[in-house]
Amino acid sequence: MNFPNKNTQNATLIISRLKDLANIKRDLQLAQLLEVRPTTLSTWKKRDSIDYRLIIDFCNAKGFDLNFVFFGVEPINSHIEDLAQLLIGKVKGQFEKEISDIKGYQADLVNNLDKLKTKEAIEIAKKKVAKVTKK
Repeated sequence: MNFPNKNTQNATLIISRLKDLANIKRDLQLAQLLEVRPTTLSTWKKRDSIDYRLIIDFCNAKGFDLNFVFFGVEPINSHIEDLAQLLIGKVKGQFEKEISDIKGYQADLVNNLDKLKTKEAIEIAKKKVAKVTKK
């Protein structure tokens, strides 16, 4: 079994990771979120000891990954989610462009219907619109 490097569990690193996750920079801000005095964080750092129960409860309430907080191990799911969001964004952008083009073709056909002379030509145009919108 692989044990994490002792340095991954020291109080200073845990506090730093909590600040990163909470998107804050100062110990004072973290102390406010944890509802402890700022001197408590200083004491944790000096003694290299923290209130694990408090940190665990805080992380659970905020949805923070405990493996990252305590060991610095980033969750694999976050990388998968980032990749999925990137791919979804690209596909969505491509479809939005195609949908916009289709709407433009459809509008052109509808605007030109009054120019068509026969019922047959109108039916052909309607079929083209239906065919384009199915793609």
